[in-house]
Amino acid sequence: MTTNSTNSPDANKPKRKLDKEQMLISIGIALGLVLIIFGFRATQTGRDESGLPDEIERMSPADGDRVLRQSQIIVDFVEGYEAV
Repeated sequence: MTTNSTNSPDANKPKRKLDKEQMLISIGIALGLVLIIFGFRATQTGRDESGLPDEIERMSPADGDRVLRQSQIIVDFVEGYEAV
């Protein structure tokens, strides 16, 4: 028994024509997703954003905070350090 390649179901299917508009839309969506992922990875938040030395645990008010004129300033150092 021999198989004939012309009778196979795959041989009867017509080849799809490449749709340029659909290809451009797919590339645009992929590029958008890559840019969104890059944006999330490039952001700095929390401790990384503050730029404080390692000896300072916390500072209040933080850089860019809006506070009243008579607000208290707090700098919290790690164990073993103190302000003079």
